[in-house]
Amino acid sequence: MSKEARCANSGPGGRSGGYRGGLALGTPSGHPNFLQMINVSEGSVGKDPALKYTLDVTVAVQEGETPKSDFPEIREELLEWEQSRGEHCRELTLSYDAEEELWDEIIQFWLRVMETDQILGSFLLQLGEITLSLVTPDGINNQELSLSVTEEDGQRDAA
Repeated sequence: MSKEARCANSGPGGRSGGYRGGLALGTPSGHPNFLQMINVSEGSVGKDPALKYTLDVTVAVQEGETPKSDFPEIREELLEWEQSRGEHCRELTLSYDAEEELWDEIIQFWLRVMETDQILGSFLLQLGEITLSLVTPDGINNQELSLSVTEEDGQRDAA
């Protein structure tokens, strides 16, 4: 099975209100001098019965961290979101403030999660849209990718 991310020009847009989660601060394993930061917020689009929820997860990657550093907290938050909103979960935006050298590692990490994490991967495949937004800490360089998944002949493939 192969997966790849492709660039998309569309932004998240169309969200309204709703704050969920918060700022999680802690020290990453093996890096006692750095704080890891995760911010999670939820929005909604539409009205009952067609109400749809969006979730934005923003991660500030600190020196010495990898995409795996914050994954346990992010995974737990995503599974809680699925449990609380169920079929109304529609759009996920994962935003990383990270040095450009880490961008490919972040992209490949999330594609592997979609393929190998049976529980979370299954949920991610059901979402209407997954956007991966990458920006350098100084804000000068950025890239936005759409992680879309198609299934052909039982094979999952990102387009």
